[in-house]
Amino acid sequence: VFEDEEVRLAQAFADQAALALENARLFSLESARRAQIETLATIEKELAAELNTDRLLELIVERASRLFGAEGIIYLIGPGGALLPKTRTQPGSVLQTVVPAGQGVVGRCAQARCGLLVNDYPASPYAMPLFIDAGIRRIIAQPLIIRERLLGLISMSRNGDDAPRFREDDLDALGQ
Repeated sequence: VFEDEEVRLAQAFADQAALALENARLFSLESARRAQIETLATIEKELAAELNTDRLLELIVERASRLFGAEGIIYLIGPGGALLPKTRTQPGSVLQTVVPAGQGVVGRCAQARCGLLVNDYPASPYAMPLFIDAGIRRIIAQPLIIRERLLGLISMSRNGDDAPRFREDDLDALGQ
């Protein structure tokens, strides 16, 4: 039979273990956040040196895709507000499809002028059959706005039911 003092001692050890685990979790999150900030700073330096618009857009989508482990695309606003694919990481993919104004995740993102995160794309009210059939299951999108003018948007997607979910901080980082 354990004495009261032994139970209190075991509880003290358990409290210390829980505190150590929480500190380790917070340290891991902070380390990941710091690494992401350093990566973004490196990318920013590289992008600032590029003067060719087409090459700049390619660099942005390529670096973002690597950062998020996802397929990326940049759409630009076309006639009637349609989203025209400008550059993507997977040439020839269904992501080269023009998206009508206000449709799909990217259309809604552009219309609302704010970021959008969807981790269950097939069940989303923004889902488009073509993209569901292509296997898209997770998607984040951020508008590209300068001086209150919407230029287009950037989107990252992950395919397959076992694809890792995007987090809110991924959406925030994409906006940066």
